[in-house]
Amino acid sequence: MPSSIDAAFALDDLRMIREVRALDARRRYEEAEQAARTYTDPNLSAEGLERRRAEMRDRARAALAEDVAELERTAARAADTVRRAAAAAGQGPTDPSEALLAEMRQSRAWDRARLLLESGRPVGEVIASADLDTLRALRAELPAYLTAQTERPAGTEGESWTEVDTAAVARTVEKTLADRLPGDQGAALRSRLELEAIEPGLTVTLAGLRRLADGVAVEGDGLRTAIEARLADGAARATLPTAPAA
Repeated sequence: MPSSIDAAFALDDLRMIREVRALDARRRYEEAEQAARTYTDPNLSAEGLERRRAEMRDRARAALAEDVAELERTAARAADTVRRAAAAAGQGPTDPSEALLAEMRQSRAWDRARLLLESGRPVGEVIASADLDTLRALRAELPAYLTAQTERPAGTEGESWTEVDTAAVARTVEKTLADRLPGDQGAALRSRLELEAIEPGLTVTLAGLRRLADGVAVEGDGLRTAIEARLADGAARATLPTAPAA
């Protein structure tokens, strides 16, 4: 079973794919495509020259397709390593009696947290002041609770309604939990959270390369891919403010 150290190395692999290897693959393709576009040979007819250029473009796309496939395989292995390390470190009590006691503590913790929320305490403050049992309870209960409490109002009141960002809520709880957990448990959870922050932008980046390899990328696709990847990064890292009010 992979350790938190293995997870850290796997995250480094994912960052390298996103920040270096994907860019290198795109650069090699663009150089090969440029060479095909400008290739000339006075011994070839116009038709022969176009066939040669087409062959060069096909080879460039095939090489890029191989690069993308390798990057996808490496990314999948790294992500699996992080998830398995987090799952191993985050296992709850295996003894039935201990598991029952933990469940009872978390149930009582959720009851207390719900009372705070119903009294008007901001969600971020409840999370920031929570102990481990409460954080585990919030992780299990809070997103569904907030969704149920913020249903869209009927009529014109619903026009300005904004759906609660339960993903940001869950990330805030888990980030706080990771900071409170000891040793490998906290490190493994932080690694999983970092994986979840990296993956969306990486997926967009590799999809852009795949379009190039498949010959379906349109003009401006590289810039569009870069923008979409940055937006995905921002969305994947969104959390709630947790500092208690002054």
